[in-house]
Amino acid sequence: MIGIATGNGYGIPFEERYALFRKAGFDSILLWWGNDEMATRVDRVWLAKAFDLRIENAHASTNDLNALWLEGAAGNRTCNRLLHEIDDCGEFGIPTLVLHLTNGSNPPPVSASGLQRVEYLLRLAEDTGVRLAFENVRQPEHTRYILDHYPLPHVGLCYDAGHAHFWTPDTDWLTLYKNRIFAVHLHDNDGTRDAHRIPLEGSIDWEHIMEKIAVSSYHGCIAVESEYAAGGYESAESLPDYLHRAYAGGQKLEHLLQKYRNK
Repeated sequence: MIGIATGNGYGIPFEERYALFRKAGFDSILLWWGNDEMATRVDRVWLAKAFDLRIENAHASTNDLNALWLEGAAGNRTCNRLLHEIDDCGEFGIPTLVLHLTNGSNPPPVSASGLQRVEYLLRLAEDTGVRLAFENVRQPEHTRYILDHYPLPHVGLCYDAGHAHFWTPDTDWLTLYKNRIFAVHLHDNDGTRDAHRIPLEGSIDWEHIMEKIAVSSYHGCIAVESEYAAGGYESAESLPDYLHRAYAGGQKLEHLLQKYRNK
């Protein structure tokens, strides 16, 4: 099963977008859960069902995350927004919500007030039956702290291959949390920026990555999180052509995964 992120740099209506995902061969989608999309969450969930696209997970909004770790009303507002996004996952039957814990390269340190807010998120997720997949981002400290200090069945990792390659090449996420991987984001880069290119169009060692995923707890889809606008592609390309290449990249990863699972 191969999935695609619904926000990939093409500003076309979701009904047309989902139809093209299906035509390209994708079985599932990764939803962006922020409120800045062209359609409501209800409409996006309904369209996924209409086009028989499985919702692999939703991605929580990412603005003002550093406020979580600071005293004050801004952190409370960020926490309340994330609580609402967890609640909506429960309402729509979306099994996993992917979350970032910080913004940028110099976030505030892990703090008591931040941990209290994170615990609110963890309790609601448990009550609503939603798994929280904390993503490896620029700085590893916060993600590692939460995973290490909250070994709960509904708390795990979203492994982002491109982030790991560019930002944290010395952290072996797939070994550290091999039994707690709830989601994956598979995209490529050349090690100089977070480009979100199609897998096998950068310098990531995908043989190594897929071998580790094969022996991990992850059994979800091959989730391609490539973005045309961020990828630095030089010439204009239609969405159907781009999706054809993205699906082909996903197929190559799927073949690698099966190779190592069959060993």
